Amino acid sequence: MSVLNEKRCKIHSKITPLAEFAVSLNQLILLQFSIKKFIASSEFVFYKNACLLHFF
Repeated sequence: MSVLNEKRCKIHSKITPLAEFAVSLNQLILLQFSIKKFIASSEFVFYKNACLLHFF
């Protein structure tokens, strides 16, 4: 029984970093997406303001 638990621990210790990496990668992708959305909306506001300033 203890040999089986040892094998499980070895498998688990290999899977856990992978799972953590996948989660952090997913968070990074979501963060990138929200940053891109933020940049896109702020660029739109900037260009809108620049156009308004251009008229004055």
